[in-house]
Amino acid sequence: MDDIPFAFADSVLHCLNNESYSLTGSLHDRVWTAACSTHQTRRVNFELDIFFRDNGTFLCYLQRERSNDHIQTLSNEPYLSYIRIDTVAFSMDGPLQRKNDEMSFNEVLDIVIPLKPLLPAVRELHFVIGQPNGDYDGREQRKHLRKLDFLWKLQVAQYHSDYLFDMASKNVFVVAAKRTPFGTFGGKLKNHSATDLAEISTKAALQEAGVKPEKVDHIIIGNVIQTASDAIYLPRHVGLRVGVPQNVGALAVNRLCGSGFQAVVNASHQILLGESRIVVAGGVENMSQTPYTVRNVRFGTTLGANYEFEDTLWKGLTDSHVKLPMGMTAEKLGAQYKVTREEADAFAVRSQTLWKKAKDANVFDAEIVAMKLKSRKGEVVFDTDEHPRPGTTVEQMAKLPPVFQKNGLVNAGNASGICDGSASLILAGDEAVKAEGLKPLVRIVAWDAVGVDPSIMGIGPAPAIRSVLKKANLKLEDIDLVEVNEAFAPQALAVQRELGIAEEKFNVNGGAIALGHPLGASGARISGHLAHEMKRRGVKYGIGSACIGGGQGIAILFENVN
Repeated sequence: MDDIPFAFADSVLHCLNNESYSLTGSLHDRVWTAACSTHQTRRVNFELDIFFRDNGTFLCYLQRERSNDHIQTLSNEPYLSYIRIDTVAFSMDGPLQRKNDEMSFNEVLDIVIPLKPLLPAVRELHFVIGQPNGDYDGREQRKHLRKLDFLWKLQVAQYHSDYLFDMASKNVFVVAAKRTPFGTFGGKLKNHSATDLAEISTKAALQEAGVKPEKVDHIIIGNVIQTASDAIYLPRHVGLRVGVPQNVGALAVNRLCGSGFQAVVNASHQILLGESRIVVAGGVENMSQTPYTVRNVRFGTTLGANYEFEDTLWKGLTDSHVKLPMGMTAEKLGAQYKVTREEADAFAVRSQTLWKKAKDANVFDAEIVAMKLKSRKGEVVFDTDEHPRPGTTVEQMAKLPPVFQKNGLVNAGNASGICDGSASLILAGDEAVKAEGLKPLVRIVAWDAVGVDPSIMGIGPAPAIRSVLKKANLKLEDIDLVEVNEAFAPQALAVQRELGIAEEKFNVNGGAIALGHPLGASGARISGHLAHEMKRRGVKYGIGSACIGGGQGIAILFENVN
């Protein structure tokens, strides 16, 4: 019994009066406790505990029911179409008690449970609901029971490794992916807050998917630097602006440069656990609006003290734990993997050249939503990434001075660009795809986030990708496209060399050195770009990954379903 998992039911339909019943007898072990509510306009809440008897059979304990209104069974409840239904019945011998009064029951209700038994060893899940005879508390009790459907949406809180659980949805699909063009630092998007940008990409993604806002069950957005005065409300405001119902929740996630990927992972969790059918996942950053701060003045100033403006953007790009700026971690990796300055510069030129080739072939048209911007000359259309410099040559790169150390590798041309932008994806489970007539681009197969030495944080994608491949029982040779965020050229080359990624599979349309790296948005951009590019090329598998400041790596494996 010690290995029995704890899970929490989120939604139950019921048809009971406002009574608090308790089952008598020897209770062996409590398995679940849940706060339950319906999907109806009128909410009915009660707590449901499920118990084992000494003989191993299940019993349930209903308490603190808060309504005497009957809830009509939802025969068309959407979750029922993709959760396996097992019908079980239980005959009870013995009385039920309410307070101090013993009651007899003339019928026992058979319950239809949309749930495969959680444990392989448990083939039946027994619920007992009875109807009291005669009068009680001056009210005529119902003489007959009606059959109900119980809807369970399960979240597994902990489990034993020997047990496998059926999740509410077997698969998660990306059904749409759109992004804004990326604006350069202090460029065309400098006056658009992160919320503004995320609103634009989210609206475009919903439109591309053909999903009405009222169908969305959750909003999850990755964001690193809260640059606007209302940034703490970012995902909530995005949901409200695009028309998602007020009762739909919103969440901001921050895994630094992996935040966009993390939003996709969290959205997948929501769907696989049955908490949501359709989720908006994305990432956004407006780095141009990063504020300066003056510290230690909130509670007054000291006579004669000097107070300086602090550039929170530049300051934040230094890991105080290891006392290294991100660029120095790339320098360390470059030395470890014997990357030369010429190789780093050549890789940067490659990124610019591949971006230009893809742009000329209209590769990015499928993912970019054009924006209308105001200018002195009137309204202009912004539909092309602003940061790339496709005419850059190796000779020009060689003239750029190193930024972080004398005779170093990293310069302004072979580091990712500080940029502004947003990317949004629409994720849906099996049932939602079928019920809403959605057209998946890719299936999300596996993911992982790992920790590495913070002083060489840029190597993070290598162990993350290895972990994902192991989970999917695949080899790197099985993967058709690999997108690694180009934080710095030496860092990207180190990951490529560590894994042995073939040149023709690696960042095939350029990367963050050309496009730019809006911190919270990059993971979502890479995910969306892979979804479209895998479809365009007709390839089966793609992996997106990023290194993460502080010493982490994250990766997601996608499968083309077309």
